[in-house]
Amino acid sequence: MTQADRILKKLKDYNGAWINGQYFNTTMMISQYHTRIHELQHRGHKIEGSSFTDKYGFKSYRLLTERKTAPPEFNRSPQTFNQDKELETLTQSPFI
Repeated sequence: MTQADRILKKLKDYNGAWINGQYFNTTMMISQYHTRIHELQHRGHKIEGSSFTDKYGFKSYRLLTERKTAPPEFNRSPQTFNQDKELETLTQSPFI
């Protein structure tokens, strides 16, 4: 198993939760983890890096899940969707 595969497995195991880069570096012993994450991103995996860092300068990373179905409003029948839109319009009326 490659280092990239090990990182991907760990990200999947955490199920969308953040993993600090220091974990990859010290616990998994992958010093070039950011390069491996970059490789995974180029292979099509949606991995997000945090905008925040810990006190040692390590970012955190998480695997984003891809939506496999359409959003709920597209799964409803047109009649239900139109009723919801009418209700939304009525509740936004300044007279209610």
